[in-house]
Amino acid sequence: MSVRRVWPWAVVALLVGAVVLLVRGGGTPTTTVGVELAGSGGLRVDSAVQIGGVAVGRVAELRVTPQDRVRATLEIRRDAGPVNADASILVRPANLLGEKLVDLHVGEARRPLGDRRIPVGRTKVTVELDQVLDVLDGPVRDRLAILVDETAVALSGRGRDLRRTLTGLAPSVEDTTRLVREVADQDAALRRLLERSGRTLATLAPHGDRIGELVATTAAALQATADGREELRATLARAPGTLRRLDTTLQRLDAAGTALRPASDGLRAVAPALTATLHDLPGFQRAARPALRSVRRASPDLTRLGREVTPVVARALPTLRALEALARDGDALLRSLDLGAPHLLGLLENWARAIQPRDGLGHVFRVSLVLGPDTLRALMPALADEPEATATTRRGGAVAAASRTEASRRAARGLRRAIDRAVGR
Repeated sequence: MSVRRVWPWAVVALLVGAVVLLVRGGGTPTTTVGVELAGSGGLRVDSAVQIGGVAVGRVAELRVTPQDRVRATLEIRRDAGPVNADASILVRPANLLGEKLVDLHVGEARRPLGDRRIPVGRTKVTVELDQVLDVLDGPVRDRLAILVDETAVALSGRGRDLRRTLTGLAPSVEDTTRLVREVADQDAALRRLLERSGRTLATLAPHGDRIGELVATTAAALQATADGREELRATLARAPGTLRRLDTTLQRLDAAGTALRPASDGLRAVAPALTATLHDLPGFQRAARPALRSVRRASPDLTRLGREVTPVVARALPTLRALEALARDGDALLRSLDLGAPHLLGLLENWARAIQPRDGLGHVFRVSLVLGPDTLRALMPALADEPEATATTRRGGAVAAASRTEASRRAARGLRRAIDRAVGR
């Protein structure tokens, strides 16, 4: 073949290749999006990918995963816009010949999908008429015919009832429609909830035995509560009174807290000193330990001394009581002596002079006076029965004289009792 015949065909081949490259988007930057599908749904490699009805790419790869799912790789133009984290796809028919395409919804999450794949929960595949017809095989068609016939028999002559039923169902259908719309608006949130629930269930699955025990324990606790509902009802009936008493108690505690606030302030003020004392206690304990050891060593001797001294003290107790009585009785005498000591001394001085007479030759005569118990006992009546008139004749007033006379009488009586005890009367 000559060169003249070959080069026109080469030019045509180059033109066709350029057209194919242009059609395939040659030279246009592309990006890939991974999709997880439950099944291929009729997709093939090079199936079209659309966004809003505009072709933006193709299916670049299809492969089966170990989980028996289909993982598709979509190749789309980079200028088609970012694919967000809540993106979804719909596999639907491209024409009447059974070809399929991918309708991609980029989402509104404002967060790019990145290297993640669109999960199977956000993928849908439309149902084809042939799939419905495949389901309606012979046995299914027979049963469907029976169902239609029985429905016709049941509704025969019940047109008005059916009309009222359908009329009454209208509000329910509207409510259901609103509910479906609200659920559709929360589709992304529900998907996240389902994903998190799936992860939670996957985490709990290995602990099924413990969860079963927990459920059984909870059931037993609820059954026990149900068995004791009468007691629980009585307890709840008593609860208002208990709460009122508790309120009263809390009020009293509040009042007590208010009253104790000064004490707490005082404790707070002495807390540093108390803390210092507690801090010094270990040192005091160490210093007192030798003394305590000495006391421990001396305790047997002290115990023996106590046992030996006890009889002596018991025998001396009557004497001590007598001395105590003597001290009480002699108290008035001692006070009288305190008051009359100057007079007594003067009396003794004058008496001494009186019993020292001198004769004509200068001799001195002494007279000795001895006071014994009998002499003092003979003097007591005279001292106790001294007339008050003689006391009042002294200078200083009648009141002072009467006071001294009464003191002298008490002193005489006390002296008499003392002498009687001394001589054993």
